[in-house]
Amino acid sequence: MFEIFFPSATPKSAPSKTAHASKLGAAFVGLSLLAAPAAVTVLAVSPVLAQETLTPAQKVERIFSQYKKMGGKLSYGDITEENGVLTAKDLKIEMKLPVKDPKNPKGNKVMKTFLLTLDEMTIRRYDYKNPELPMYSDGEVKGMRFDGELVNNKEMSQFMAAAGLKELVLDGKFKYDANIKTGTVTLDTYSITVRDVMSFGLSGKIDKIDFSKFPKDLIRPGFGLPGQKNDGLKKVKNPGELMMAAFGQSRLHGLSIRLTDLGGVERGMKFAAEEQSKKNPKGPKMTAALMRAQVKGMLGFANQKLTGAFAASLIEAVGKLVSGPGTLSVTAKPNKPVQFVSLFGFAMMTAASAQKPGQKLNLDPVQGFLGLKATFTPAVQ
Repeated sequence: MFEIFFPSATPKSAPSKTAHASKLGAAFVGLSLLAAPAAVTVLAVSPVLAQETLTPAQKVERIFSQYKKMGGKLSYGDITEENGVLTAKDLKIEMKLPVKDPKNPKGNKVMKTFLLTLDEMTIRRYDYKNPELPMYSDGEVKGMRFDGELVNNKEMSQFMAAAGLKELVLDGKFKYDANIKTGTVTLDTYSITVRDVMSFGLSGKIDKIDFSKFPKDLIRPGFGLPGQKNDGLKKVKNPGELMMAAFGQSRLHGLSIRLTDLGGVERGMKFAAEEQSKKNPKGPKMTAALMRAQVKGMLGFANQKLTGAFAASLIEAVGKLVSGPGTLSVTAKPNKPVQFVSLFGFAMMTAASAQKPGQKLNLDPVQGFLGLKATFTPAVQ
């Protein structure tokens, strides 16, 4: 959850378009405060001042306390609070973190700077009593940028070139609650938007998670930052056994995944076409339209491996996303909560049924079991 990759946010530096989308998401999860879906919040609870006694500035300080403990410097501009809604502008966190020197990997670690800036942060609800691993949160951030020695790299410049960006700017929204006694995590809203590229959204609910099965120091703030270790991982000799112990009785109530193209697909197609033309200058010139045709051909291959109405609807929705801006949504709404153990077992049986030569994988039984639905909604012109 807290593994973080630090790409560059400067015009002269930056990941390959598809390969680093998830890494950007991980960076947002770890550094947007905000993000610890509530399941992990159980592991650190410490009493502090009552929330109503904190000033707006003290609340901002608490939200970023985990980074200050690691030596980070926090600065901010105007801070206001009206009707319980906290707004902070021009936030900046600067940290020096120990990392291995790529030129001398066997030598001592060197200190490198990391800089995170936010144009604006709005907090409607936040667990200030447990600021490092909050049990609940509701807010959003605008204008998130990454900079510093740790984020200026070749991959980020490649990403921005592929997306046709001069600057990488992220926005995000988050709203979740956790209940330790019932082991419930309700993720109402979690979204990451890379401006002018793409937006990813997630929501869902799981209950009966046995938080007591997790080592106390397995998940903690800052894990995944360069130079930060997580000793709790050493205690997990069998990750599968740990997951079964913690999630063996847990149930999935529902899940929704949304991917919205904000122009990034078209830019990516153009970039890929240009790169392919450069590699084969004597061949026919590639265009974005030809690249889209190639991708649709790959989807045709998926049609040869999958069968059933749900598979057809999913492949069709992905094809529409490639063809024009809009939102691809995949939702799971089972008639009643589904135990993870049953889900895993059902998935294994479904996969095993497709192992026979020439046998296609039929996703319809999974669709019926989970109430799956795939749709594409075109963008409003």
